[in-house]
Amino acid sequence: MNRNRQERLVDLLPGLAVGFGAAILLGMAVGFTRWQFGLLPILQGMLAGLIAGTLTGYFVPADARTFNFEQRLFVSVMLVILFVFGELTGIGLAMPSFEPWSFVSQVISGEHIDLVVGPSRGSVSSKNLRPVGPIGWIIFNVIDLLFQFFLTLLGFGMRLNSKK
Repeated sequence: MNRNRQERLVDLLPGLAVGFGAAILLGMAVGFTRWQFGLLPILQGMLAGLIAGTLTGYFVPADARTFNFEQRLFVSVMLVILFVFGELTGIGLAMPSFEPWSFVSQVISGEHIDLVVGPSRGSVSSKNLRPVGPIGWIIFNVIDLLFQFFLTLLGFGMRLNSKK
């Protein structure tokens, strides 16, 4: 690595640190809310991904030419991982005793049922809480993470492209 490239990397670190911290805090807020009110599939991941990606792109002092596609993918994966870590931490903080990994194992084993929030058939304005079994929970979370990753990548790239 030449000296100029190292200096550019050091300039990017504070902005990435702010974005990574924002992803953790956003995840904690979503996790705490999720424990209290239930999972809002797809929409939760889309909003979280777009917010985390856009915030990171906003605080990074660079334009799109600084990051190639592989680096954008890496930053987006890191944002999603940190968000999930924050979400589990938020769930742990909302629980009576801080045990976020026991929540995951209890849902997968069927001991705890995570509620899914969605519109009811009669009215879009009234919420409908439905229990989801382990298979449905895994499917909803995987789909949610895929949407979150895509919109994190999109939000990060859009913000970088607007700095040209």
